[in-house]
Amino acid sequence: MPHQIQNAQVDPPRKHRWRRGNDRPIRHRPMFAPGAVRMGRQRTIRDQNFWRSPRLLNCTTEDKVALLHLLTAPDSNITGVYPLVPRIAGAEIGWTAEQWLQVIHRLQDEGLARYDHVRYVVWVRIWWDHHTATQVTGPKLIARALEEIRRIPSQWLDDFLRDFKERLTVNQQRLINEALRPRSVNRPGFSRHSPSSGNSVSHTLLETAA
Repeated sequence: MPHQIQNAQVDPPRKHRWRRGNDRPIRHRPMFAPGAVRMGRQRTIRDQNFWRSPRLLNCTTEDKVALLHLLTAPDSNITGVYPLVPRIAGAEIGWTAEQWLQVIHRLQDEGLARYDHVRYVVWVRIWWDHHTATQVTGPKLIARALEEIRRIPSQWLDDFLRDFKERLTVNQQRLINEALRPRSVNRPGFSRHSPSSGNSVSHTLLETAA
């Protein structure tokens, strides 16, 4: 007969007494919430384009640490323009918000990044030195890329598109131009989200490419 354990003792839940009169038991919760992403994304850093880049010759050690963080930050996306709060960015690399902002100002002076202090949005201007722009226009990513491009602050959009499209083929440039033309007015900002727009555009692009 299988061995049976009788009169098993179960420890009662520990009580949380961080203040007087609080006898609430602590219930252990799972480390990840249901539906949460458990695996990190892969970000590519091209060593020659970073450590030996002429654009980084004037950068200090702190500047390079900040750039590495911007290229690999958990909040980053596929276009290199994304919301980022100074307090959180600083904490992720062991700095205060003030220290992080000082470095960002230097990166702006060197033309390596831009930061919108009103919307808390960063543009990593060396993003395409480490990521392939043509992959973003592929069938799996184009809808998401267009949605993120439409959310770029208007004062940056022309410069962003100029740098982005220089790295694309002629056909890819035409697809981007056609996709963005009807939505050149009333583009959604980072404070708004329009998930339905990307799907319709992706179908249009695929039909045009065909």
